[in-house]
Amino acid sequence: MKNIISLTTTIILAFAITSAKAELSSNLTITSNYVDRGASQTENMSAIQGGVDFNSTVGIYVGTWASSLHGDNGYEQDIYIGYANSFKSINYDVSYIYYVYPADITDTNDVNDLSELYASIEVLGITVGAHYSVTEAEKILKQEVYIPL
Repeated sequence: MKNIISLTTTIILAFAITSAKAELSSNLTITSNYVDRGASQTENMSAIQGGVDFNSTVGIYVGTWASSLHGDNGYEQDIYIGYANSFKSINYDVSYIYYVYPADITDTNDVNDLSELYASIEVLGITVGAHYSVTEAEKILKQEVYIPL
């Protein structure tokens, strides 16, 4: 819970610093199956998802995204802050993402919650990114290559 308060404070400060010129956007999705990193998060059932993003003109962004999960799993809420920009024809993105699974609000251990750092670089239409889990339970370095078709 302390992490959520700290992250909320960071998001509010980011809003205050970059509020001169910014864009606010939102999204809402109904999907037949929420699949993340190759695994169904809804036991092959449908999900409703939505998010709100704040993007500043200087490249700072903050946002939140949530998805329903199946059964007693409650829902997932992602809170993130990052910086994205470009240099010549190279695009880059660096962010911090906190994944919250508040199925049981009386559980203060937050054993299912996790956080990770993300970085990506895109050159000539090819993006290479890496997720690094900051959470002690899952110190995983995951690399993904995205090639648009």
